[in-house]
Amino acid sequence: MTFIGNLVYVGIAVVGGLQGASGAMQLGDVQAFIQYSRQYTMPLPQLGSMANLLQSGVASAERVFSVLDVDEESVEPEPSAGPVFGRGKLEFLDVSFSYSPD
Repeated sequence: MTFIGNLVYVGIAVVGGLQGASGAMQLGDVQAFIQYSRQYTMPLPQLGSMANLLQSGVASAERVFSVLDVDEESVEPEPSAGPVFGRGKLEFLDVSFSYSPD
């Protein structure tokens, strides 16, 4: 959008420069045309910015709604089957602990 505004600015500057050099137009007239073109093309970048914000808002809303649509997790834990008791034997063979002398 800004590129279009800059193209209009360059076009007016070139044509106005040629007209001013030939004496068909004064420098103040060229300046007035440049200012009018800037005022005329100023809404184009603003529209582009608004479209960008709108698209970003829609994408954000989709993400928020996808999070809101997820099923809630159960608060109450499901009862377990209980502990399993096994019968076994535990032996410690050749186990020792000591600090080094130094």
